Amino acid sequence: MGKLTFSPLQKKQYQEIKKLFAESDGYINLSDEDNVRLNDVLLILAAKGYVCPMNVDGANIYSKEADFQHFEVWHKDLEREEKKLSAREWKIATVSALIGLIPFIITTVIPWMRNTVFPWVQALLK
Repeated sequence: MGKLTFSPLQKKQYQEIKKLFAESDGYINLSDEDNVRLNDVLLILAAKGYVCPMNVDGANIYSKEADFQHFEVWHKDLEREEKKLSAREWKIATVSALIGLIPFIITTVIPWMRNTVFPWVQALLK
C-alpha cells in the first residue's frame, strides 16, 4: 500500500493500539519492544494528530488526542482512492501493451499469414 495506508500487519497493529487505548484512560505506556514493533502505525497516527508521543523519563507514553473513528473514515477513503488509481494504472498499462504489439503484428504476424494462411485459403476457394 501507500505510505499512509496500512498493510494487513499494520491493520492488526492498529487494532491492537486502538484496544490498548480503549482499556486505558487516554494514555498508554508501551514497552521498548512494543514501541519498536508498533512504531510505523504510531508514526502515522501521530502525523495525523490522533496520538501524541510524550517524553516522560524515557518512557514510551502516548496520549490519545482524537477519536479513532474519524481516522478510520479517512483511512478507508484513502484506500478507496488508491484502488481507483491502481485500476487506472492497469488500464494505462494494458493500452500501452496493446500499442506495443502493433510493430510485432506488422512485422511478424501479417507476413506469416500472407505466406502460410492466405495460400491455403486461396487453394480451398479454387
